[in-house]
This record gives sequence, C-alpha cells and structure tokens, in this order.
Amino acid sequence: MFPDKSPGPDGMNPGFYQQYWDVVGSDVTSFVLKCLNDCSFPSDLNDTNVLLIPKKNCPEMVSDLRPIALCNVVYKIMAKMVANRMKPLLGEVISDSQSAFIPDRLITDNIMIAAEVGHFLNRKHGGLVGWGALKIDMAKAYDRMEWSFLRQMLLALGFAVEWVNLVMLCVTTVSYNFLVNGSPIGQVIPTRGIRQGDPLSPYLFIICAEGLSLLLQQAEARGSIHGCRVARGSPPISHLFFADDSLLFFKANAQEAGVIKQCLVDYESMSGQVVNFHKSSVCFSRNTSVVAREEVATVLGVVQAPNFGKYLGLLSFIGREKRAVFSYIEDKIKHRIGSWSKRLLLQAGKEVLLKSVAQSMPTFSMSVFLLPESVCLSIERTMNRYWWGSGNERGIHWKALDRLCIPKRHGGLGFKDLRAFNLAMLGKQAWRFLTRPNSLVARIYKARYFPRSSFIDATLGNCPSFCWRSIMAAHELICSGVRRIGDGKSTLIWGHPWLPDDPNPMIQTTMPIELNGATVSGLIDPNSFTWNLSILQDIFDPADIDSILKVPVTPHYEDTWFWYGDPGGSYTVKEGYRRIIGEFVPQSGSFDKWLQLWKIKCPAKWKVFMWRALSNALPTTTNLILKRVELDPACPMCGIVHENIMHSLLLCDFSKRVWHVSNLHVPTMIENDFGMWFNHTLSVLTGEDLFLVVAVLYHIWRARNQAVWEAYLPHPGAMWRSAKSAAAVWRTIHARLDQQQQQHPISAPVSNGYMRCYFDTGFHRQSARGTVGAVLLAHGGEFIAAFNGQLQPCFSPLMAKSLACKEVLSWLKGRGLNSVHIYTDCSTLKSLLTSAQSTLLSYVGFAIDAARAILSTFHTCSVNLVPRTHNRGAHALAALAFAQDASLYWDSIPYDSISGLI
Repeated sequence: MFPDKSPGPDGMNPGFYQQYWDVVGSDVTSFVLKCLNDCSFPSDLNDTNVLLIPKKNCPEMVSDLRPIALCNVVYKIMAKMVANRMKPLLGEVISDSQSAFIPDRLITDNIMIAAEVGHFLNRKHGGLVGWGALKIDMAKAYDRMEWSFLRQMLLALGFAVEWVNLVMLCVTTVSYNFLVNGSPIGQVIPTRGIRQGDPLSPYLFIICAEGLSLLLQQAEARGSIHGCRVARGSPPISHLFFADDSLLFFKANAQEAGVIKQCLVDYESMSGQVVNFHKSSVCFSRNTSVVAREEVATVLGVVQAPNFGKYLGLLSFIGREKRAVFSYIEDKIKHRIGSWSKRLLLQAGKEVLLKSVAQSMPTFSMSVFLLPESVCLSIERTMNRYWWGSGNERGIHWKALDRLCIPKRHGGLGFKDLRAFNLAMLGKQAWRFLTRPNSLVARIYKARYFPRSSFIDATLGNCPSFCWRSIMAAHELICSGVRRIGDGKSTLIWGHPWLPDDPNPMIQTTMPIELNGATVSGLIDPNSFTWNLSILQDIFDPADIDSILKVPVTPHYEDTWFWYGDPGGSYTVKEGYRRIIGEFVPQSGSFDKWLQLWKIKCPAKWKVFMWRALSNALPTTTNLILKRVELDPACPMCGIVHENIMHSLLLCDFSKRVWHVSNLHVPTMIENDFGMWFNHTLSVLTGEDLFLVVAVLYHIWRARNQAVWEAYLPHPGAMWRSAKSAAAVWRTIHARLDQQQQQHPISAPVSNGYMRCYFDTGFHRQSARGTVGAVLLAHGGEFIAAFNGQLQPCFSPLMAKSLACKEVLSWLKGRGLNSVHIYTDCSTLKSLLTSAQSTLLSYVGFAIDAARAILSTFHTCSVNLVPRTHNRGAHALAALAFAQDASLYWDSIPYDSISGLI
C-alpha cells in the first residue's frame, strides 16, 4: 500500500504499519488470520470514514459530491487477501464480454472490439437488416447494489457457502461516518451497496454485472436477440461490459429492442441497479431505415446518436480527418505545459515533468491507435520549446529534439521518440494477437482480416478499420522479433522463424515440393530426442545444418511463440522501442564517459549543466554569435578574448583564481577542449574531489551569468566558499536520505554452517560455445571440490549462465548435499531464479525451469549475488574448459594444487 494513503477511523495509515512492522507485524498477522478463519470481525473493524470530494469547483447539490470510503488498514489487508484468493478464478466464471479486473484481460480488448463494431456499423450500407448499439449509463452503480443479489450471484457461480459467508461478512458489517470539513457528523448503517475504497469491491461488482450478461446470453440462446457479427465466422457480440461502462448490440427492430429493455428491467429489479436512460443513447448502422430508428429509440426510451462516441475514454470510430480527431491529445498536452510555463523551474525539474507527465499523457491512446506523425511532431515541438524556454519566453534551441531522444549513456537526455514509442505500444496488441489467439478480440479480428492464416501472414485486407491499420503498423516489428519454440509439432520448417540466427531466423535452403507443410518435429529422432543428422544432411545446406544443430531440443514443451530479445520470452514495450530505434553508435567526440557523468552523486541541476557544457550547449558569446545573436564577443568576466566553454570555466582569469583558491588537484589543460579535459578529469578524480570539481564549475558559470545580467563579479574566495557550502548542504541532505533508506537494510545471507558454491561461465558468441566452472568451499572458506565442463550450444551469455546453474545444482545434488548457498555475479540470473513468474517462454526460461526444479529438491539452497572480483576462481575454471574435451573434477585435495592450473 502507498504509505501516505488517508487513514481510516483508527487514524493509522499504511506508513505506520510499514515503519513499525517489526513491532506490530506478528500481532497483525495473527489477528487477520484469526478473523478470516473464524469468519468473525470485531465490532469496530469495518467502520469507514466517508469523505465527500467535489466533482466541480462550486458544488451545489449532494449529487455534485463524490463519496470515497476510507477503510481501516487492517481491514484492507483482509479484503486484499480475500480478493487475491478469488481473482485467479474469475477468468473461468466471468464471460469473455467483461474485461475489467480479470487476469490476462485488458481494457484495450474492449476498446478494440468496440472500434471494430463501430467500423462495421459505419460501413454497412446494404442489406435488409440494420443493427443498433445501445450505450447505457448506470446511476450510482456501486451504491445501489443489493446484498441479497450479490449473495445469490456468488452461489450461482459456484462459490462455497463458507466462502460466500466470508465475503458477505466483509460487505454487510460496514458502517459509515461522514466527514465534513474533517469532522464526523453522524453514522449511517447501510443495507445495500459496496464501497469504492474497498479492495474487494471491483471484483464483487463484475460478479453482479455477470447477472445482466447471463440474461442477455439466455435471450441470445433463445433467439430473441442476435449478437453483431463483424464478419462471417466471427463470434457474435451482444454486449461489452467494463465495470459499469456497457455497450449492447442487437438487430435494429422493435422486437429485439423490447427484449433488451426487458432484460434491463429484470436486472434492475433483481440487483437494485438503475439505468439512467436520460444519459444513455443508441446508434445504428447506415442501412437502418428512419422508421426503424424511431421505433427502437421509442421502445428503449433513449436519444439517437450518430455513433457511440467515446468508449472507455477513446473514440470508437475514426474518420478520414485523423489530425482533427486526435488534436485533443495535442491540445491537452499544450495546455498542461502552458500551465508549467508560469513556474520558475530549472531544466532538471523540466526534465522530470516532461518525462513523467507530458510523455505519458498520450500513452493510453497510443496503445490502440497510431497517432498521425503531424500530431507526434507537434507534441515534440511543444516539449522542446518548453525545455529550452524560460517562463513564457522562447529560448534558443541549442539541440534538436532528436538529439535529446538519444539515451543518456550516449550523450542525449533519454526523451522518448513518440512515433517509435507509439509503434512499440501497438506491438503489445500485435503480440497478444499472436500469443493469445483464443481471446475474444483475437477471434473477432481473425475472422475479419486473416480467417485462413495466422497473424504472422496477416495482411491489411479490404476496407480495414483504423484500429487494424494501427496494429498492422507494428506487424513487421513483431514478426521480425519473434521465434518459434517447443517440440516442433506445429512449427513449419519453411514459413516459421525458428532458428537462432539474427536478423534472419528462416531456413535458407530451397523447400522441396514434397515437404510443403512439413514440421520441425520430423527432424528430431523420437528415441534419443536429438537432431537426426542423416535427415539434416539429406535436405539442408551446410549453413542451415550448423544453425539447426545449435537449437536445443525441447520435447517436453508445446510449440509457442517467444520474443527473442527477452529472457522470459515475453514482448515488452521497452524491448520493442529498443528494436525500433536500433543500437546507437557513439559519435566521435572528445567526451565519451556519459554514463559516469550521470552517476556522479551531485544535484540533478549540476548534472544537467555539465551535460550542456559537454554538449557545447551553453550560451557563451561564441555560441550566441553562431546563433546570430548580436553582442560583444568579449568574455563578460575578463573582457579580453572570445568566450567559449573552455575559456569561461577554466582559462578565464577569474576562473583561474577560483581554481587556485580551491587547491583542487585538477588535470592540466593540454588542448582547448572542455570535453577532453573533463574526460581526463573523470579518469584521475573520484569521490569527494570529483564532486567539488563539478560544484566549482557550476558556481563559476553562475558567477559568469551574474556578471552578464547584474554587472557584478564576486570575489574568487567567496565563489569557492559558496561552492563548498552548497556541496556540504547537498551532502548532508543526501546522507539523511541514505540513512532513511538503510533503516531496514537487507541482511547478507548468513552461512549458518552451510557450504558455499561459487560458479561462473564462459561464452564464445561466434561458435555458440558455453562453459561452466564451479568451486565448492566449506562455510569457513576451506576448499572442498571444484569442477568445470562444456555446455550445450548457447545463444547468449545469459543462456550460458542459466545452463551452468542447472549443471552446478545437479553436481551439488550428485554429491549428496541438501543445504548449500550458491553464488553468482549475474543479477539477472538471480532475479529469474527467485522470480514469482511461473513460466518463462524462451530457451533461457527452459533452463531456468530445470534449475528451479532441482533447486526445490534441496532442504536449503539460497541464490546470492557476489561481485565479479569474488568469483575469479570459478571464472578461471570456466575459461579453462574451452581448451578441454571433457569435464574435469577436483575433489578432496588442497586448493593450492590446482591454483597453478587455474
């Protein structure tokens, strides 16, 4: 829980429990388990404060206030436990038409289905049957839910009576204290409704909404209503629910409209819900007659609309004028950035705002639609103008935005390229189409656009919706980065990317006609589960044979797709973005230690200043003249020569006096290049001296600006004292923050008398060879045993480390050990071994699964991280294995006897 969330009636927020968990943790745990196991709550546990939040600036009626329930933290722990137990089961009992809060279902699924149906209604000109779409609004949906209906729905969906009693205990024992100006004014004991601040409430609401879904499904099964099909073979869609946002589809005639109205009336009478027909609307396909439209609208008692407008925050129909449709995103960002212009922020603060707010505002739209390039360009220009500007005034753009989008390690500032980020976001939808073909949204789009092929072979098709056009924009990205993995029974030898070669994972040998449709499993010996070399030599070219032999045979896993660049095999927006922008080639320049610059422990504004100095983006007189600014080219501090960055910060008479007073041992200036000088400075200075050098540079520049704007130049000694004082203040603040973070440090693993095993790997990329080396020590550090050997073909260093871990665990188990600590210098391997993610779909993941299986057979076996310098012995043994044809073991001999060999 977020520490500073508002507390309940007991007055203690989550931060209290987190801070003092070592004191109250055992008592809270015992209390929570006793309450849940006994199905009984103390009288005051479920008391709830209700805070009224205005919906508008000047609320006039009670309906203008939004009630938010503030529960006790201990109750929230209980409710979260109950919700977490129930959440994995909801996917089996809640219909596909509901996407809210269900694992593996996203809000974008409903948005894409609605977009496709909206496109279908808009393009349907012919045919005798018209279609209608009803968008309904539920009035006070959470507050009107009848408890008796909730109980009956839980029982109808198959939950045990004991479980239903526990859930209803959480719901029915609540009491409300309304707060006005922070003070309680009276208590209310409710008889219906669920709280909006309760972790359990969202799941209970979708369970109740399933009641309406079942009524509509029964009407559809009887033939009383018909779901809308966007194409032949598409699943019929009669309704889409996301919490209380609902869309209903039916044939546009009075009979089906009457059935829809009756289903809503029945649902209202059972659940206590009320449909706000004044805020609901209905729209129709283009072939619907005017008479039919009037009849349906009259039966339903709602107004007509040209389309169902925004659904879940996004437009469901996109016309030809894409720029006009998405201009609201651009206007929203400009308005937000315009409000920031009134604040006097340093560039370090502007960087935080732009990255955390401005760049994230279009993310939701980007996850479904491909924004026009003109919109992305306009947003980027607005951001660039704000970054270089000062208040409401425009500043000189010293660097174009494409240079700011370069990662920080390569000399940029790490801003996002919005077009590339948009494509990476859309890649997430394409990845879901590929890996979750049985989802409702995937089945609908498959029937419409690629009914006779897989998503890999999908094309744009005829008259596509804008949503499909957007997804197809990321089609090449996904297809170029996926690989096929598993037993090979459904993987085509020719047609599927299944080789480890990058960038071309396809078989290059010409396909014989008789092998059309042949699968990879036919190339594997069913007895030994290895590649059948004789078959490979008869069919493939030598280059393809070498590639095939590098692929591990995995007969125990079904064929599936995996993302080549991720250890877990899943596509991520981060990986997709990196693939789009490609690898940055460092520019040839005088400074190349950007990563070291950003790691210096100093204020962010100092780092941004150093970045500008090293990027030649400071307004010195020389640079201003190049930007066509008319001014005196002389240095404002000494008035002698043309001012560049090197002169201003190091060579000016004033700067020299400051450096002389400071007594800092800075490198001498060999050339008139600030980048080369600071490059050398990072090589020879560290810690406190480097920190003070940056402080002095920053304060010299501040003094220079003071001389320009105020015609005042401070004394060099005062300048040095000011820099030293600022450094001391920042150091004090930083030390306090470190102290707060270290109040509950994670203790290093204790040996507890167990043996310690250090292991490492060697990897040769060209030959795909991997090796392993391990050293086993007693808890006191005495040498016990060691071994090294070669691994099966590996595609990456991480795969080699994963296979090495499996081999080391097998070796330890073979020695009869049940309690041991293993040590690696790879943090990624440690996180994968200890991750809660159950299945990792990649060759690395298969090795991790095998290692986890062996790990679970130990009585005690922890995975720990050590520095590379502590793992030299295992690394040397792994390197030695490259020169060996077989594994070597050393057992029960002094370590000195193999030290020379190592």
